Amino acid sequence: MPQSSLYYYAMLPEQTSSFALKYNVVATSKEVKDYTPEIRHCYFPGERDLRYFKVYTENNCRLECLSNYTYNMCGCVGFYMPHNTSDRICTVQSKHCMESVIEKIAETETAGIKSRLCNCLPACNTVEYDAEILKTKFNIKHYLMSKKDKDSVAFWKK
Repeated sequence: MPQSSLYYYAMLPEQTSSFALKYNVVATSKEVKDYTPEIRHCYFPGERDLRYFKVYTENNCRLECLSNYTYNMCGCVGFYMPHNTSDRICTVQSKHCMESVIEKIAETETAGIKSRLCNCLPACNTVEYDAEILKTKFNIKHYLMSKKDKDSVAFWKK
């Protein structure tokens, strides 16, 4: 599910940008399917259903967990969270409660404890993408002048 607050890229004037896309493929052998997800540390398709998503991914699980936990603790959900149409959307008055929920989930994850709160293990078979963006200053006037000079030299060499 897109979360624009986490992923964005602004192109600025007078800059040139390049973009490198990397990917990582994880394929788990079916021979380990007899072990529990807690032992093998992943879920195969169909082993973990989510309420708001048809496809299980660790990120979808975490987002759904955040939504469910926020609703249970605050009685509302953020407008950007998956929710039922009957769920109340949090207002500014609920900001402190929502922030405390995010902190609580972050604490359990950073403590190295596999939280029973979410139990979001990776999927056994995944493809993950990572983008690397490089930006450098670009002076269009200087570029056009150098191109013009090179074109002139090339013309006179003929």
